[in-house]
Amino acid sequence: MTPTPSTSKIENYKFVFSSMLVLRRSYVRLFSTNVYKPTKNVRLREKFKELLTQNPNRLDWNDIRTKLLTYERFLELSNIDAIVIRMCSKENRLDVAKSYIQYLKSKSIDVNSATAGYFLRLFYNSNENEKSITNDEIDDVKNLINSLMQKHEIMDSTLAENTILGLTLTDEWMKSLELLEQMKIISTPGPFVYSSIIKKAFEENCDDVAWRLLNQMSEKEIPPNASVFVKYFSKYISERSSMEKMLNFISANGYIFNATYIEEFCRVFNQEKKHKIVRIYDNGLCPACNKKLPSIKLNKEEFDKLSKTFLDDVLIRKDVFLKTNPEEIERFKHFVEKNLAFDCVIDGLNVAYSHGNQQPPIQFARNIAAVVKYFVEKNQSCLVIGRKYMARWDVKTLDYIKKNSSLFLADDLSQDDPFILYSALKSGPKTNIFSRDLMRSHSYLLDVESKKLFRKWQQQHQYSLVTTLRNLKIIVKEPIDFDISTQKQGLTNIMASKGSTMPIGTDGTDFLHRQRVAEHYQKSALNKSRLKFCIFFHYLLFFVMLGKLSADILDKLDIFILEIEELRVPKPLWWEYIWCVSVVLSFIGLSATRSNQVLNMQKYMIGVVVFGLIPVVYCIVYYLSDVIAYLKLEDDIELEDVDNIMVWQNLPYGVLWYGFAFMALQIHSFSLYFAWNLCSAWKARGTKKTQ
Repeated sequence: MTPTPSTSKIENYKFVFSSMLVLRRSYVRLFSTNVYKPTKNVRLREKFKELLTQNPNRLDWNDIRTKLLTYERFLELSNIDAIVIRMCSKENRLDVAKSYIQYLKSKSIDVNSATAGYFLRLFYNSNENEKSITNDEIDDVKNLINSLMQKHEIMDSTLAENTILGLTLTDEWMKSLELLEQMKIISTPGPFVYSSIIKKAFEENCDDVAWRLLNQMSEKEIPPNASVFVKYFSKYISERSSMEKMLNFISANGYIFNATYIEEFCRVFNQEKKHKIVRIYDNGLCPACNKKLPSIKLNKEEFDKLSKTFLDDVLIRKDVFLKTNPEEIERFKHFVEKNLAFDCVIDGLNVAYSHGNQQPPIQFARNIAAVVKYFVEKNQSCLVIGRKYMARWDVKTLDYIKKNSSLFLADDLSQDDPFILYSALKSGPKTNIFSRDLMRSHSYLLDVESKKLFRKWQQQHQYSLVTTLRNLKIIVKEPIDFDISTQKQGLTNIMASKGSTMPIGTDGTDFLHRQRVAEHYQKSALNKSRLKFCIFFHYLLFFVMLGKLSADILDKLDIFILEIEELRVPKPLWWEYIWCVSVVLSFIGLSATRSNQVLNMQKYMIGVVVFGLIPVVYCIVYYLSDVIAYLKLEDDIELEDVDNIMVWQNLPYGVLWYGFAFMALQIHSFSLYFAWNLCSAWKARGTKKTQ
């Protein structure tokens, strides 16, 4: 398959599409019972779609606006206009948005900045979707931008971005560079805003501006939208040097495009008939040129550098408490040293939930067991890393996993990625990992050179689960050991990753959408731990109170102990005994945390208020006069000489009680706060289950 003969200067370019290159697909899994529930925005959008079937000029906006304000509780006069325009933007209906803005002007309703910003974005989106805007509409955009700039000397990042999009539609687009610099002060501009300016710069033959911004994005590892390259290729299709300049830029940054944009590139290159889409063989052989793509295998020096850099700069950092705790790290290190070396390290939770989280726990365990069996049949040793709550899964299946692999369960709140990467890198250059997680939050912390090494290592060593069959059989996507980035070997290859988005060069924030514990589970686990600490201190305070009451209790039991009698402990008041009852309620609270019972936790909270807080508040009020008198006491006056201050062991009795009361107040207040958070988390979980 050789390029079609032609006199064109770009005859050496070909495009390679590989349907197996799915390394860059993002998988989103939540460790929770996520039954679909339409959000407020989704419900509003569905209602809005019904309106869009009508003629915009016949829409009764006054009636629509009133109904939306009446039936949608989260809508208010301050946000309804912006949300309506945003809905128009979602549906790309500029005509409807213009009708609504005209209605606002007719009613003398001020178009606020948020509404104006979304309106500008809609103009931009319409133009991008090949719905060219008219000269009159461009004038409207200019007027809107001038109004915003007069109103805001400094714009927030969202408004600045929308204004930049509007400016790129006009001949005043250079002003967008000033706004871009302003955005950098308060935030990091995203690829969308950068790309809009770059495309306009290429369109206006200001290539120096465009390349300056592209280099800025490269330095900050922000990937341009692929539409930038479509625009560039369309303009420079017949200029070899310009084409090679962009292709070299793509190669240097390791950008990978999805199939949709490869088709766009082919559409552009079809003008010169200089493209070819082929399928790369598993061994890396290109059928177009019969050459193998270069290997990405790391040599010993590169692996040692990556291992040291990753362990020092990423996994063992100053924020270790955010990922785990020092005791657990030491326990894990000892575990790894004892069981080295592994052929594969398996991300237990990632594998368990690889087919969704609506399955019974026994299926989660079977998914892991199937992966373990896959490596056992290949005579390879593996390490499975998970979390402690996995120990409650099917016992028989877990026994199989334990017998055929090494199993380490981290604390439920610990991040397991550091353990997976630590053990894999520690085991040596031949160790693989099994996970769909792209580990981007960790690679983001590396320097540029180490990041490239990590990507190569990850591509060569990362397995992932495609599906689980019967009898613990699985279909696995194996690693690729050849280079899939844009490259030149006589021919220039642009690789594609089927169905995915351009992933390389992210800003590190995409890890927020990766596999993670659902928010209400995190909230529940965290507040359970904190509530138990509060209850522990409650017990300590109870023993202090019990010591104070011991003299009275012994007296009632007619037991005489001289040492206690000599202390002359004052007679207790009724509130002291009532407060002691509050410690009994802690058992109800602990029981509620074990079984996530909202009702019992609510009983605990009521009991803490009645038997804990109220007696303590009474104590504070009762001894207030003593404390005030003590604070007003002059330095040369002895406590024994004052009649209105109660003294015990030459100490002001009321002040001692105040010390107790303030500690009790803190304990009870925090206990109530954590208990309230637990009830909220459990109710959120219960709501999702019943929907």
